[in-house]
Amino acid sequence: MRAAFFIRHNTANRLARSYAPHGEAVAPQIEVGFEARGGEWQVTKRFLKSASVEVRSPNGRAQGEDAEAQLQALLGARRDTSQAGDAAAHGALGLLWVGQAQALEVTPPGEIVRDSVRATLEAEVGTIMGGAAYQRVRPRIDSQFADYSTNTGRPSGRQLAARTEHEVAQRAANEAVIRLAALEQGFSDLEAARARLKVLDRDLADTTDAERRKALVGQIEVARSAAQLRDTRRAEQGRLADQVKALDDLTTRLADARRAVSETTAALDKAREHRSGLEEELASTRERAGTARSRLGIARDNRREAHAALDAATRLIAARARQTEIGQVRQRHAELLPLEAELGAARVLGTTLIPTSIIKALEERERAVDKARAAVEA
Repeated sequence: MRAAFFIRHNTANRLARSYAPHGEAVAPQIEVGFEARGGEWQVTKRFLKSASVEVRSPNGRAQGEDAEAQLQALLGARRDTSQAGDAAAHGALGLLWVGQAQALEVTPPGEIVRDSVRATLEAEVGTIMGGAAYQRVRPRIDSQFADYSTNTGRPSGRQLAARTEHEVAQRAANEAVIRLAALEQGFSDLEAARARLKVLDRDLADTTDAERRKALVGQIEVARSAAQLRDTRRAEQGRLADQVKALDDLTTRLADARRAVSETTAALDKAREHRSGLEEELASTRERAGTARSRLGIARDNRREAHAALDAATRLIAARARQTEIGQVRQRHAELLPLEAELGAARVLGTTLIPTSIIKALEERERAVDKARAAVEA
């Protein structure tokens, strides 16, 4: 059927060659009859050798390419040029075709199927969105939507009430679960108490164990007395242990005190020896201090004498410096006397000299005379 509907008669691909009988040199031929569009159709195809195709329809017969085109238009397929056969070229019927060893494979629909489905959905949606039914249904949908949500998508109205009821119911359910758990625990405790009560009733009803219980009670009293005596002995033992511990502490403290006394005695002896050594050093130090004091007195006397000699030398140097300065002053005075005489003579000579302004005027007049002479000679 796949070959009759979707494989072209004049193809020689691998799929068409697979239809040939093995070991026989004959051309495969297929003939299929079916009903479509209210009429009977018949397809006859021959592959490989003397390839041909014939389509019989209510409108007549067609052969060759016309038959292939008519068959493709009827089935909604397109021309397949692949070697192994492309199921996407078979259209919507290709989705129903399952090849060998391909039952578990999932392949997406081809472009033809997607286009046809898209066109169908668009047509249906356009009919619904633009028809009178849409105009009748839309207001009711809007009113019902307004009962549950606002225009911005926030819950309101019935939705809020439903949420509130849900929360209340949830809290009630949680409380019921808690109460149920408590009740189950109470039932369990009651069953355990009943079991213990049955055991006690059975023990009380049994008279054979009365003497044993009396003996056990007596033994319990004896055990209690023994326990009290044991506690008393333990208390006495504790007191004795405390006393022994106190004696041990006293012994330890006595040994520590004796050790401390011996160490103190040894330290005292060492201190006394050190003190005797320090006394000897103190005596020698005092002797050295007396010697140093006497030397200090001698040094002070020498210092006073040196200061006195220094003062006398200072006065002598000052007197000599004064005499030297006096001699220098006298020498400078003797040198100034001739200079003062020369200064007086210069002053007298200065009174007899021609002033500079007069000399400049004479020079200017001489230049004027020279210019006049030059002009006359010219």
